[in-house]
Amino acid sequence: MTLPPGPTARPGRKRSGGTLPVVDDTVAAYAAARAFLLGEWFGASLMVASFTLLYLFTFAQTGVAVPVEAGVCAALLALGAFVYFRSKRYYERVGFDYAPRWHAAAVVVAGSAGIFWLLLAFLLVLTLLGVDVLPAG
Repeated sequence: MTLPPGPTARPGRKRSGGTLPVVDDTVAAYAAARAFLLGEWFGASLMVASFTLLYLFTFAQTGVAVPVEAGVCAALLALGAFVYFRSKRYYERVGFDYAPRWHAAAVVVAGSAGIFWLLLAFLLVLTLLGVDVLPAG
């Protein structure tokens, strides 16, 4: 009984020839793409962390200076956005698609941070209009 032949490599991906030498430019592009992708994830994570802290400080109990904390969270968002967009631009400039799925996932994480900030702004507007956002108790 023989098994049908299966795919040996993913389509669209090039593999080294085992013992064939790799060009130094390829190694440099690979390392740069990996570093910029990690920077992209770091920036996206900072953006999400800024929202998480903002949500915590906005709906915290008494004793928290909300304007100061909101400024810190906005600065964290700005730093995360700067790191994210700079790394994303450099990643695309390298021209070596290191991990397309991870790159797409970083875009989703950064986008979710933006959506979270917009939703929190919506909740704050509702609160200013007199709508009870938090449950009583």
